[in-house]
Amino acid sequence: MAWSFYNSNGELLTRSNDTSLEQPLRVIVPDGVSGDVDTVLSFSGRVVHAWVIKTVGAAVAGDWVQVQTGAAVAVTNQIPLFSDNLLTPCESIADAAYSFVSGATIRVRRNNSGGAGNLACEVYILLQRT
Repeated sequence: MAWSFYNSNGELLTRSNDTSLEQPLRVIVPDGVSGDVDTVLSFSGRVVHAWVIKTVGAAVAGDWVQVQTGAAVAVTNQIPLFSDNLLTPCESIADAAYSFVSGATIRVRRNNSGGAGNLACEVYILLQRT
């Protein structure tokens, strides 16, 4: 059975006109030295959650990733990287920095503490379309 949903104006909701839909963003972070992985958004949205799935081996103490604005303002806490396959959610979201307009850059910063750990991971950012 198919379902159709309409907004308060009687318009059929689609991904292009429903601001209540959540949009997941997957950012693949390769191993390497400290640095940034930038993504330009094609829609406006607000970060409502973020989590990391560690891939390809273990990190070491002090290795982390963080969701930021394109201007390097923190959106989430520093999410520590641990062992392979571990899912780690963010613990906080900065409400002063969690909104992005279409065309804005959302950044994932990776920090290599200088150890022999592997930083490869996938960062999932859940945005509510605005």
